Amino acid sequence: MSLSTMIRKSVSCLLILVFFQLALSADWKVEVASFFGPNNNYESAINYLLSHLETISREEKPSAYLLLAYLYERLADRDNQYKWLGQYFDIGRGYKPQLNFLDENTASAVINYLNGWLQKYPLITGLAFIDLKKKEISQLPEAFLLAVHMANPAYYRLAIGKNIVSGGLLNKGLNIINLEASPLLEKTGKHAYFFDVKIDDLVVRKKIEVEVQLKSIFPQKRIEFQMKNRQKKDEVKNLEYKLSMFIGDRLIVSSRKVQPYKLTLKLDIPLTKGKYQPFGPVVDKTSPFNADPLANSVSIPQAIASLVQLLTGKSEKSQQVKKMSLPQEMNQLEITFIRKNAQGIEEKVWARLKLKVTSLKVFAYK
Repeated sequence: MSLSTMIRKSVSCLLILVFFQLALSADWKVEVASFFGPNNNYESAINYLLSHLETISREEKPSAYLLLAYLYERLADRDNQYKWLGQYFDIGRGYKPQLNFLDENTASAVINYLNGWLQKYPLITGLAFIDLKKKEISQLPEAFLLAVHMANPAYYRLAIGKNIVSGGLLNKGLNIINLEASPLLEKTGKHAYFFDVKIDDLVVRKKIEVEVQLKSIFPQKRIEFQMKNRQKKDEVKNLEYKLSMFIGDRLIVSSRKVQPYKLTLKLDIPLTKGKYQPFGPVVDKTSPFNADPLANSVSIPQAIASLVQLLTGKSEKSQQVKKMSLPQEMNQLEITFIRKNAQGIEEKVWARLKLKVTSLKVFAYK
């Protein structure tokens, strides 16, 4: 078989698959549309969509998700309604629903249903760490900052298992949440948080996973030096004891015990001869012989610049414009800090934190 023949057959097979997919796409719309009208058959429409969902194209699946949410709402099934509503907003929000295959009344009802949720669905449009201004700090940080972007206001709850870490109201737009640092920086490992946002009785739950990697970068020799230095500090100096016995004013017996120890005395001796003056020689500035003739003088360029600023009314402070910039957000942080290890010795620690957010479920609060 020649190469050109193989290419023609491959192209033919590809075209057949494309036409077959288009036919399936058209078929599901025709079939679903047949369930609406004067005699709406919501249950049959749901069964058909669920059984044919895998054959629907990626671009058209958001329309199917929205239809399923609407159909379950008509049947007063909140659990399934919220489930498919979450699928539409979390997965298919980038695609516009295609409802032109439905009759006018049904399409209008679905659009009105969607518009109602667009005004209040607690959609999280972004969740990340806020970058640290200082990458190297002298002590363990108190908290890391999480940037949470919301499409609409909602209440939130952050928990580790059943233990609630924080909670409150999230406004539309950017919100900042504190994440306690000490539990994260105890040891290398993964930490799982459950982040719930709620409006009315609808709850969107996401899982936040923080992977932490710690590494001590303190030199071993420095640690050994600190251990020896600490041992010296812990040594208790022996005190001086003196025992005297008197009868009346007459000294009969006297005894004294002293523990000698070496005292290292260090003095800063001046290199030059003469009287030591740590603050320099004393100068009598009131004397006309020692006065600096240039102390109260101004250079000609400085005088001209000051005059120009005075005339134009512009000062250096007014020329400095403070630019407000949004905090930089990222899914990974690196930080170096100093803490005490198990032996009570200070060590320098490098830490890397990776943030991963996954959707869990959307459900009705009960």
